[in-house]
Amino acid sequence: MARLAHVTLALGVVLLLGLGSAYYAVRSGLSGGEIANGPWRSSRVTGSTDADLYTRARVAVGALLALAPSETIYFNADTDADGQPLEARCDYRVDGEELPARWWSITAYGADHFLIPNDAGRYSFSQTTLAREPGGPWTLEVSTEPGRAGASRPGPRSEAQPSEAAQGAPPASGTSGPGPRSEAQPSEALNWLPSGESAASGPFALTLRLYNPAPEVVEQPGTVALPRIARLGCR
Repeated sequence: MARLAHVTLALGVVLLLGLGSAYYAVRSGLSGGEIANGPWRSSRVTGSTDADLYTRARVAVGALLALAPSETIYFNADTDADGQPLEARCDYRVDGEELPARWWSITAYGADHFLIPNDAGRYSFSQTTLAREPGGPWTLEVSTEPGRAGASRPGPRSEAQPSEAAQGAPPASGTSGPGPRSEAQPSEALNWLPSGESAASGPFALTLRLYNPAPEVVEQPGTVALPRIARLGCR
C-alpha cells in the first residue's frame, strides 16, 4: 500500500508539473523560434507547419488567426520601450515610420486577448487610416482618454468595424482602404487608440501585423525598425 501511495503521489506531481509548465508556456507567450525586437516579440514558426504544440496552443488562446510568415509577420508588445508593462492607467506615445510591407496595422487587445470595448468604436489603426503625410512618420496616442500623449491630430478615424479590426485584414485589391465608416465627429478625428474605459481597466497589449512583408522582414524580423512605445506618465 505504501508503495502504491508513493507511485500515485509521484504521478500526481509529474502531472501537475506538466500541466503547470504547459499553462505557463501558453499564457506567458513562450514559443519556439521567438525573436525580440525592442519591446516587440515575434516568432519564426507562428502560422507555419513547423509550429510546435505550445505555439499552436498559444495562437489558439491569444489570436483569432495566424497566417504563414510569408503572408503575415506578427509582432506583439505588452511592455514599453523601458520594459515596463503596458497598463491602462498610463499614457503612451507610439512613434513609427513606414513599415516594409504591402499593408500593416496596429491593434490594441485587453488582458483577455479580445478587443478593448470603448464608446468610440476604435480598435485598430493602419497605414491607410493614420493621420500623417503620405508615407511619412506617424504618431499614435494610446490612453484611456484622447489628448494626453500629444498625438491628437486631425485626420481619418481608425477602423470602426470590429470584424475588420479583429481580423486585421488588409483592404481588398483595388480599394483604397477599409470598408465604410460612420462619419467622424471632431473628437474622434484623432490618432488615438483607447487602452480601456478607465485607468482601472488593467493591462493591455499591442499587436503589429505586417501583411506581405518584404523578404528581409521574413528573414530577419529582429532587425526591422519597429515603432517605439514611450510611457509618458501614469495615474
